[in-house]
Amino acid sequence: MAAWRLANPRGVRLGAFGSKVVAPGARSERHPDLALYLTPAPDPVQPWEKWGPDIVVEVVSESSRKRDHEIKRREYLAVGVREYWIVDPGRRAVVVLERFGDQFRERTVADAYETGYLPGFKLEVARLFQP
Repeated sequence: MAAWRLANPRGVRLGAFGSKVVAPGARSERHPDLALYLTPAPDPVQPWEKWGPDIVVEVVSESSRKRDHEIKRREYLAVGVREYWIVDPGRRAVVVLERFGDQFRERTVADAYETGYLPGFKLEVARLFQP
């Protein structure tokens, strides 16, 4: 990702670890493992209230499996996330949820994934799980 960002400085406005996502009606805010924002913040002082990430990445642990696959899926859809990548080391795969209208289409990727939102970037799934 770092090499891609250097080659495409205008492609990602913010790639944040520890950003905040506030879903309508949620009991708490979410802090994705990685959030990518492709547009400028509408309010630089309080961006999280009105600015949702375009791509969210979560890394699954056994204790977070249900939350990552079910609860966060609904919340990220509600805030307008375009793609939600669930990195699952236990299954050695990445589940990609792509927004299609008011729902996500799901597919499991075991080799490589390219998204139209990051032209030229390729997520090589097999390399994620190398020792």
